[in-house]
Amino acid sequence: MSTETTFIRSMFASVPFDTKEANELLRNRLSFFAGIAAATSCFVTLMGIAHARVVGHIDWTTIAWRGSAGIGLAALLPGVAWLILRARAWSPRALAFFDAGIVLAVLAGQATQMILAKRTDFARFDLIIALVSDLLLLSRAIIVPSRPKMTLVVSLLGALPSVAVAFVVGGRLQAAGLEGAAISTPLFGAAWGTGASLLATLASQVIYGLRSKVAASKKLGPYELDEMIGQGGMGAVFLARHALLRRPTAVKLLLPEAMGTASLERFEREVQHTARLTHPNTVAIYDYGRTPNGVFYYAMEYLDGADLQRLVDKCGPLDPRRAVHVLLQICGALAEAHGAGLVHRDLKPANVLLCERGGVADVAKVLDFGLVKRLDSEDTGTTAQFSLIGTPSYLAPEAILSAKGFDTRSDVYAVAALGYFLLSGTAVFEGRTVVEVCARHLTDMPVPLSVRAGDHIPRELDALLLQCLSKDAGERPRDAAELRQKLLACCIAPWSENEATEWWSEHRAELARDAQAKRKSDEVKTVEVDVNAIVRSRTLRSSRTLPGQA
Repeated sequence: MSTETTFIRSMFASVPFDTKEANELLRNRLSFFAGIAAATSCFVTLMGIAHARVVGHIDWTTIAWRGSAGIGLAALLPGVAWLILRARAWSPRALAFFDAGIVLAVLAGQATQMILAKRTDFARFDLIIALVSDLLLLSRAIIVPSRPKMTLVVSLLGALPSVAVAFVVGGRLQAAGLEGAAISTPLFGAAWGTGASLLATLASQVIYGLRSKVAASKKLGPYELDEMIGQGGMGAVFLARHALLRRPTAVKLLLPEAMGTASLERFEREVQHTARLTHPNTVAIYDYGRTPNGVFYYAMEYLDGADLQRLVDKCGPLDPRRAVHVLLQICGALAEAHGAGLVHRDLKPANVLLCERGGVADVAKVLDFGLVKRLDSEDTGTTAQFSLIGTPSYLAPEAILSAKGFDTRSDVYAVAALGYFLLSGTAVFEGRTVVEVCARHLTDMPVPLSVRAGDHIPRELDALLLQCLSKDAGERPRDAAELRQKLLACCIAPWSENEATEWWSEHRAELARDAQAKRKSDEVKTVEVDVNAIVRSRTLRSSRTLPGQA
């Protein structure tokens, strides 16, 4: 580790340390502080000159001297620092000099104009500079993120101009006949400056401690959590960064209310099954762990795009060529899972994300394998006997009738229902209640896409999706690999890479704004997940567990 890195680590860094991020935070805060210092210096200087001029104790020559000292040194230098800090990044050592320099420039400028004042201007202008010093040092402690050690150093340096003014005032008071003023006034100024420095250091200590606690609450294993980007019934997903790799990562963690045996088994199953899949259209799992406090989490690749539900809701149904392009990728991901003896069981638009990866647009990623099961497993103990597994609008009839009715053909049904939604903008069957939707899956025949969406839907594609939506599982393709071959056999013109790139260029900003708005909306509708709350919940549950129930 370099000397400069060690320097900023020891003196600054009120966030989990990273040179680039700590520098950026410090630079922004110092720039803000410099702007406030410059504006405050102008105000104090002009008010002092105006007051002295009104009472008639100052001439225009003195105004020029004091104005040059007050505005030139106390305001101009911090103003220049404000411009320089905003212009580009600076090294940690340079930022430290900026920090101390801003404080010294302001207080030295104010002290200089006080020293230049006539004795009659202010009887005790050392108190004025002491007040300005106190306000400036406390403001710095609040605004600038630094360790208490750095705050103490800067504050003691900032107290020196006040002590210098106290020496001048003490000498004048002594000359005016106040015995002992030459000693007592500087001592008072030094004591006042020391007290102000200690108070600023204490404030910095408190704020630094709070920042450290916030940083610790956002740390999960080797990951630093940023903002919540999604929440489901079982887990919450956070945008995070690995402490060393600094790679954007999505971290999913188990919610406190979901920390039962069945949910934990499902959570672990999701990680284990997904981690074994390596298809490029399946979300990649990086890590899985449990913190010392008992919080379960796993880390996966962060995908900055839009799920198919949001994409269709926002932009309307897809071009048939694009829909087939997406379905082929989904089938590829499922084909690997089916080949490994796994079924997804919860395929729906919200669980497929469309994004840009490695400079390639319209890359589909299949998410959320939380309900995945092995075809040769009984799935007892983690699923209630009469519970409904999956999302009603995309459930195959046999899956509605029995939780054990799932097989690869049930996933094929879900892919067809998803394709129907992509092409028409509506679900295959809709109803006012879950029961009504499920009943229609069991009894009603789907409306052909050529009727629902229009005659621009290729007949071969329409017929294939209707075949996949058959009530009889035996009439459907046996798995995703067979469905993929049938999609390729439809002879639909390919969705080109240029078309995909152009589409994303046109809609990328709109989707990003929509995603941000959705996250803000979710914060209003739901209680934000907090890692500390999860830890507390886990601890509380452990303390309530009776012997023999663990």
